[in-house]
Amino acid sequence: MSCARPKLISKNNAHRTYYDYQYSEKVTSALMETLDENGVRPVTFNLSFNDENEYRFIHDVHYGGYAGLAIWPEHSGPLIKKMLNSICRERIPTVLYDHFFEDIPIDSVCTDNEDIGFRLADALLQKGCTRLAFVGVEYSENYSSTQARIEGMASATNNTGRSQGNPQIINLSGSKHDIFDINPLLKAMAAPQRPDGLLFTYSGIAKAVLPHLKELGWRIGTDLKIAFVDDNSYREKAGCPVITVEQPAAKVGQEAAKLLLQRIKNPDKPIIRKFIKSSRVTCPP
Repeated sequence: MSCARPKLISKNNAHRTYYDYQYSEKVTSALMETLDENGVRPVTFNLSFNDENEYRFIHDVHYGGYAGLAIWPEHSGPLIKKMLNSICRERIPTVLYDHFFEDIPIDSVCTDNEDIGFRLADALLQKGCTRLAFVGVEYSENYSSTQARIEGMASATNNTGRSQGNPQIINLSGSKHDIFDINPLLKAMAAPQRPDGLLFTYSGIAKAVLPHLKELGWRIGTDLKIAFVDDNSYREKAGCPVITVEQPAAKVGQEAAKLLLQRIKNPDKPIIRKFIKSSRVTCPP
């Protein structure tokens, strides 16, 4: 198909949770708008895959005559890395957004998730917490964003001397539609050395877990402090004092588009990875 303006393809994930999707929508909208403002016609695929199907999809589209690719990977397994390495070898202009791979030379733009983990953990420590736990979900435990937030949290606890040991890692099972088995968390909360500060990796977990904690008698904000990444204003609906930070969604999309346009103009420029800091942490009084 011919067109008056060069085409760029953007691929991101459709079947994300309702709360997470608002963030996805903001990032992708900013990406598309920035590309359009610079005279290109973006084509977007909002799809969800297993590891093998995502590999096949990227394999097909990267031979489709597009001027460049903007990819939000849903998986990080060997097949996806194989495909991305193939894109590198064939010098197809590409940017990854909201995800990066240390061992693959592709431009990428992400939130500074290590900074997020550090700042949320530090806020919990400043509120008097001494035993912290990171609460994530099994399907995202290998995401670069999850790993970076855990590293930031560990840095805060190790460097300040205000925590009793390393943070506990609790992964809940469930789907991408916020249906969680919260028993691992309840078990941790029943232990003698229970956490007194919980950092949820995103607001969907808070939405699923907070009602259960309240029913069990935990006084949120008093004997149990809660912090989470909140891209969807769930803080206003939580009904209890929580510590939150919002990711710079629009900035991530805009910078990803700019990097891709630069790569198209100058294929030989050095690889750039941008990590964009979030807004200030919002704490209750």
